[in-house]
Amino acid sequence: MKATNIQTQAARSTDPKTSHMAAEEVTKSGKRETHIKILTDVVNDNPGMTSKEIAFMLQDKYPELDRHEVARRLADAKGCSLQQGTVRKCRLAKRMCVTWWPIRVQSMPVQKTEAA
Repeated sequence: MKATNIQTQAARSTDPKTSHMAAEEVTKSGKRETHIKILTDVVNDNPGMTSKEIAFMLQDKYPELDRHEVARRLADAKGCSLQQGTVRKCRLAKRMCVTWWPIRVQSMPVQKTEAA
């Protein structure tokens, strides 16, 4: 897995001050990065799921990762360790939703050298 390098803002510039305070807390406490790592592991093991399906799967083990928190952290991981995939009908939401996939790190091909 690539190192987590969160590039997305946790709160929009138009959000109220309380949202910025909450965003700062979730980032400084390490919860944001921890949740990204959890979700990256889940998506690596279960590629092609929607945020709602992932939240449902995690609800017993990680109750703090509700559907909205999952969607936020998946967006944070976009381009770092995860990528959006195709849109399909979610089995739980019964509507069209984005799927999430791991970013596969491909090794560089080894260049063969000719013996002289």
